[in-house]
Amino acid sequence: MRQTAASNNGQFRLKVVAGTRTVLMALDCDEARREGLLGFSFYRARQGAANSGKWLRSQKVFKSLVPNPRKKVNGRPPVFTTADHPVQSFLWGDYTAEPGATYEFRIVPAYGRPGALRHEADDEITISVTTELENDPRGHGVWFNRGAIASQHFAREFGDVEPSSQQLEDLTQPVTKWLSRGLAEACLDFINEIPEGEGLRCCLYEFTYKPVLNALKAAIDRGVDVRICFHGTEVNRKAVAAAELRKKVGNVQVLFERTVPKIPHNKFMVRLDKRGQPQSIWTGSTNITSSGFLGQSNVGHRINRHPKLAAKFLEYWEAISKNPKSFPSKEASTKVSPHPVEEPKEGSITPVFSPRHTAGMLQWYANRMVDATQGVMFTAAFGVNEKFVLPLADDRDFLRFVLMEKRPKKDLEDRLRDDRDLVISYGSVLGEAAFIKD
Repeated sequence: MRQTAASNNGQFRLKVVAGTRTVLMALDCDEARREGLLGFSFYRARQGAANSGKWLRSQKVFKSLVPNPRKKVNGRPPVFTTADHPVQSFLWGDYTAEPGATYEFRIVPAYGRPGALRHEADDEITISVTTELENDPRGHGVWFNRGAIASQHFAREFGDVEPSSQQLEDLTQPVTKWLSRGLAEACLDFINEIPEGEGLRCCLYEFTYKPVLNALKAAIDRGVDVRICFHGTEVNRKAVAAAELRKKVGNVQVLFERTVPKIPHNKFMVRLDKRGQPQSIWTGSTNITSSGFLGQSNVGHRINRHPKLAAKFLEYWEAISKNPKSFPSKEASTKVSPHPVEEPKEGSITPVFSPRHTAGMLQWYANRMVDATQGVMFTAAFGVNEKFVLPLADDRDFLRFVLMEKRPKKDLEDRLRDDRDLVISYGSVLGEAAFIKD
């Protein structure tokens, strides 16, 4: 959901984008009002929930008020709010929202000095924001885990400890529920909802998370036609054996091992109705492992009631469950999902399966960056292909954001350098330091 709002005097303006659990806000103000502006305080109340109003937390504080923000209070880290320590940025995000909820926000520009902030009533912006449903039965469901097993927030909630394997396999445990944030539960729901007589086709890479394997075993036991294509590694085989998943049930083959290519990286399930017709899909970035659901940053994507799209996934499953070698695999991927047209219909969904015969799809993605008019958000874990460099580096008046796993090589970093609206963000490696020479 996207919305805009402004203060009563029109001197402060706001644009909001709300997802399921995140509300992103971009602020602007007249040039004359920037003088002396100390930041913004954020107050939030949930509609229909008594006593839910509160000033939201601040991660940074005025040193003159809090010389040592790490000093614990009653054995716990202190909590600071934006009422006293306003956000000193024109970009801000609330990451504590709940799905399908309506919130009333007050955004208050702060002037004065630390400890004696001054607010003008006509400067305030008020807005009502409704977050998206995690699972719309008529369309899509999307779940993001926290991906924060090493974060400060995790340490504040549970201490600086590593969860045990037993905890991570038990979704009733508070630590596991916190890390999953509904992702593992949604995957299990997709499996557990399938009644006797219907079917499920799975294509999985890493396949060791006990709750999911147990759910698949339970589905088979209640009469669901389950067939699982998985990467034939020793660790996967051990997990399958421990879950007592059999290769065949009667004369029907259940387990299909893949050995080609070296990393068959598919992660999807297709639900079939009692006539064997494909109906819905579970997909996303999440491997069926405890680290996939609970450690790494991942997403689960459920597509409800979309027989045409589900049929494409089923056709792809049928091709790769035969463990084809490289050429037939590429041939099947391209046949099932040809290159999309340059201008897809608004609201359409087009799958693109891999591997493919050529890298031609990269140019299609590059063309979408060229077509962009409001922003480009690009995840490039292992590098940026040459076809993407010019669309990203070309100076345009909107944000291009590139998220990478590690710092790009100097030549690429220099070519993508932009002091204004091209941002490259990458992770850091413990024990290593990097410096940019200007």
